[in-house]
Amino acid sequence: MASRNGLSCLVVDDEPRLRRVLIQHLQNEGFRCQEAGNGIEAMRAMEIDPVPLVISDLRMPEMDGVSLLNQVVQRWPDTAMIMVSALADVDLAVKCLKLGALDYLSKPFNLEEVRARVEQALQRRQMKLELKSYQLHLEERVNAQASRIEELFLGGVQALAQALEAKDAYLNGHSLRVAEYSIAVGRQLGLDLATLGTISLGARLHDIGKI
Repeated sequence: MASRNGLSCLVVDDEPRLRRVLIQHLQNEGFRCQEAGNGIEAMRAMEIDPVPLVISDLRMPEMDGVSLLNQVVQRWPDTAMIMVSALADVDLAVKCLKLGALDYLSKPFNLEEVRARVEQALQRRQMKLELKSYQLHLEERVNAQASRIEELFLGGVQALAQALEAKDAYLNGHSLRVAEYSIAVGRQLGLDLATLGTISLGARLHDIGKI
């Protein structure tokens, strides 16, 4: 595992000895560790200092690991969670993965296995963050392109209106006045802004056939 240079993690287990073993191992790998004895303590810790990685036991008093997993997924969706259990229960492991855990460890485990699972979970977390960023930027680019298309369309409408008025001096300013009257009527009728915009465009081009 590459050194994490102080990346924060939270170890949640009601067995102090196991917590200390995991914390010592993670600290040796460069993590800055916090600890909690159950889900409620873990929630308090997350509210103060949300961390990118949580390693949590499943069976704990007051709030168990599944309840903690649900809370973390809902409130801190960018946090990677690895669940730990002394029971080799495939159905439980599948349930945790479906709820949003990125990996599952069965006790007893060796530290090399912990190393590999933590590395994989953080890689998956990074991939999720990159996908989220890509989707966000893609949406921004689509919106920018849509705005540009609308600007070009409005420019074309204006050019047509000017061409119409240039063909007949009598029409000078006529389309603009019709658009203003149409908007005024639309406002009196309580029409929304999108509809008023469409009415304005139609009014400006109502004499387009004269070209």
